[in-house]
Amino acid sequence: GGVVRTKLEEALQNGKPEAIITSYRQILASIPYDLYEREEKKNGESFYHAVLLTLLWAARIPTYAENHSYKGRSDIEIEYRGRVYIIEMKTASGALACDAAADDAIAQIKAKGYADKYDPAVTTLIGIAVDKEKRQVGAYRIVL
Repeated sequence: GGVVRTKLEEALQNGKPEAIITSYRQILASIPYDLYEREEKKNGESFYHAVLLTLLWAARIPTYAENHSYKGRSDIEIEYRGRVYIIEMKTASGALACDAAADDAIAQIKAKGYADKYDPAVTTLIGIAVDKEKRQVGAYRIVL
């Protein structure tokens, strides 16, 4: 708990959101397969969304779920020491589909105006695609 929190805080403070992906990958790798088999089938994308949200909340990172904008709602938003990170999550199967899904996540953030209420100079967009077959981050995009 404390080590993850420290890593995330340092990374966010230094404008290096890749630490979110690294920590998320570690958490996904630690979930027993039988939990995946039960929860993944019932909840799909929302299962992966909830895991990342819980990771960030447990690390005491100021995080908001389903934050509404004038055109929709983002999956996760982080406001940390003057910086804003907007995360959109997708699921897909296979490397090519994950690449496309990560691109789609960024396109959705832009099309739905999730970042429009923030200063672009302090906003980072993050699109994450989880590969359902590998149960792991298949691709991600970070747009500063």
